[in-house]
Amino acid sequence: MSNNEFLLGLAKCKEGNFEDAIPFFSRSLLLIPNHIPSLYNRAKALHKIGKFSNAIKDFNVLVQLEPNNADFYTDRGVALHMDDKSEQALTDFNKAVALDPSNPYRYSSRAFVKAKMGNVFSAIDDYNQCIKLDPEDAVAYNNLGLLEQQLGYKQGAKESFLKADKLTAGEKNQFKKSAMYESMPIETKHTKKDISNSSKQGIKSAEADNPSRKVSTADYLKIIKEIFTNKNTQKEFMRFTKDLFKRKS
Repeated sequence: MSNNEFLLGLAKCKEGNFEDAIPFFSRSLLLIPNHIPSLYNRAKALHKIGKFSNAIKDFNVLVQLEPNNADFYTDRGVALHMDDKSEQALTDFNKAVALDPSNPYRYSSRAFVKAKMGNVFSAIDDYNQCIKLDPEDAVAYNNLGLLEQQLGYKQGAKESFLKADKLTAGEKNQFKKSAMYESMPIETKHTKKDISNSSKQGIKSAEADNPSRKVSTADYLKIIKEIFTNKNTQKEFMRFTKDLFKRKS
């Protein structure tokens, strides 16, 4: 069954018009109730524009429809954290880790929230587990270093920062595009078939102009919204946090 409303919603997302995309996903859901791609993309679009409570409602339905989908728990956890419900967020990250224990980013996501809640030692354990699973995760090394610095473990922090720097050497150009500003469709495994048909519907994807710019303190919350799910944005956040720490030192 063709679902033009869903495809039009995706096109709006690619243009970066997340607010305009939401009505298309809503109409898609009227046509096909519980259409998972529409629910997921509407939830992510709501998240993008800061309507976290509404996004959580959609994620609640998604979790009911697919209770073993670790991505849904992770994404709901991010929304809960942004909605000042970190305790509930941690429960979701615990579930995501239980469902997908070999995925290093489950641990780094949970570690970030634990650190924000003051559970520094537990956060360090999660970052170490992330690094064990992915020894080339520069973000995990960087964030681990920040926590070690916080605890006064100067040598450990220095070593973690050095590893992060080595892993990101030669990658300076990647920071010219932060995923925070990229116009990308919000996808899950459920959307791929729908997206592959988009060319048949005559929908042309628009590329946003993403000029190089330095991330400022004012951008912090925007970056946090994607840190858990986008590795490129995690690296941008790594650079930002290290620069911020140096300015405070």
